[in-house]
Amino acid sequence: MSKLLEIHSAPTEVSSENQVSPSVCTTLAFCKAGDRFTHFMAIDETSSAALKRSTFLESITTDAQLAWPSDPPLQQVVLEPLGPDLQHVALGVGLSGHGHWSLAARCLDDNQSLELDFACRITRPALFLGSTYRIVDADGNSNHHWHEAHIDGNSWTGTWTRPGNELLKIQLEVTLGKLLWNPELRQLQILPLGSLDNPSTLRWCYRFRQLP
Repeated sequence: MSKLLEIHSAPTEVSSENQVSPSVCTTLAFCKAGDRFTHFMAIDETSSAALKRSTFLESITTDAQLAWPSDPPLQQVVLEPLGPDLQHVALGVGLSGHGHWSLAARCLDDNQSLELDFACRITRPALFLGSTYRIVDADGNSNHHWHEAHIDGNSWTGTWTRPGNELLKIQLEVTLGKLLWNPELRQLQILPLGSLDNPSTLRWCYRFRQLP
């Protein structure tokens, strides 16, 4: 596996009189798979002993060779320090068929939300544009289990259960585009607004964070 490229929210800690809990942050990680990058979203808990990562959403590319794949076909992703605080921003680009994709992903000013801002310039009619994710249920490094989802307009909240009846809640909010949720397949899609029939540049933008 190639080295992961990651951006993180600010870590939070909850302490009591007798103990200090691990610091927790939300993570967006990119991994090279063949000539494309996939990505996933996770909660990282860091203690003095080790890092525990719980992945909750991961991107789906049904066929990376399709002209219009189910997730943006990013071929290059780099981390660049930008802004007055030199915070890392993930910048990505990719080509496929008659489309040119780009991405800017960053931690927002609230230090808790991570945002992905995609764009695609098409020169011919497109069969599909957007991002597709699957729910991760109890991956090999964690023991969280999928529970349920709630939709409120363009806001999706997913809930996983953890040991001791603890709940992990993740909110994904679409700020530009359209949100689709398939409960049977446990898949999320974020689509751009506008016509796919004419040459144009279309954007879709969304953010996610852990809820208290």
